[in-house]
Amino acid sequence: MEERLERDTILNRIHAAHRRMTHTLDQLTPVQQVQPDVVGFWSVKDVVAHLVFWNRFAIHEVGSAQAGNVYPHPEGTPDEINERAVAEFRHQDWRDVHSLFEQSCRQLIDMVENLADDAFMEGNAIEQILDETIHGALANNTYEHWPIHEAQIRMWMEEQE
Repeated sequence: MEERLERDTILNRIHAAHRRMTHTLDQLTPVQQVQPDVVGFWSVKDVVAHLVFWNRFAIHEVGSAQAGNVYPHPEGTPDEINERAVAEFRHQDWRDVHSLFEQSCRQLIDMVENLADDAFMEGNAIEQILDETIHGALANNTYEHWPIHEAQIRMWMEEQE
């Protein structure tokens, strides 16, 4: 089981990772936002769409556990899941995808802020359904996930200079 963190520590990590991601995204030109081959063959827009998908997954997974249910993990290999996730947003422009990322981040913060205090205590009902701490359920898909892609985007940007 993942390390147990308090609500404030989780919120601080979310805010810090979000600030770094926002800072990097704000430096992109309109051409850079949609240029392919930034991370693999993905554009930055595709990367952000991927993050929206996983942010929403984390929100739904914890929300379902709050309601006493297990949220199903998407079927397929990681590559298949990620390709479907990105394809879902292909028809949307950068502003829409970026807005959805911001919206999903706000939803994540709201969810963490509104979890009952006992959700962060050992043996709670949510944790039993998740088979994971709140930190463990969220980190991999959100605030520990964003920095991986933020660093990739930043490296790509540096190579463009």
